[in-house]
Amino acid sequence: YGITLATLKAIRGNDVTEHDVAALTEDEAVAIYERLYIKPFEEFSLYPNLHALIVDAAVNHGVARAKQWLQEIGVVDYDTRYREFLRKRARFYGRIITDRPVNAKFAAGWAARLAEFIR
Repeated sequence: YGITLATLKAIRGNDVTEHDVAALTEDEAVAIYERLYIKPFEEFSLYPNLHALIVDAAVNHGVARAKQWLQEIGVVDYDTRYREFLRKRARFYGRIITDRPVNAKFAAGWAARLAEFIR
């Protein structure tokens, strides 16, 4: 379900093993996503497309980075916020590749992920 060992340890508050990650139930994974990635951005839930974009970025890049990008964009209209957030993600992927060229092998997957949000 995309939940890492470190994330599961943080959620459960105790030692967990790779076996625990493999045995994770769908219900628990959903609850983790809800708690860590969806609830922190529930103020955007009235805008489902923007909310999905932000949540996906939080999962992929971290909640702190998603919040930082929102803060940098500021309070603007929906369309501007959506476009600027998407731009920040695209630039971030570019920086990841520029800073560490070996990451270019992931570019096609990252581009496909972004393409899902281009309207």
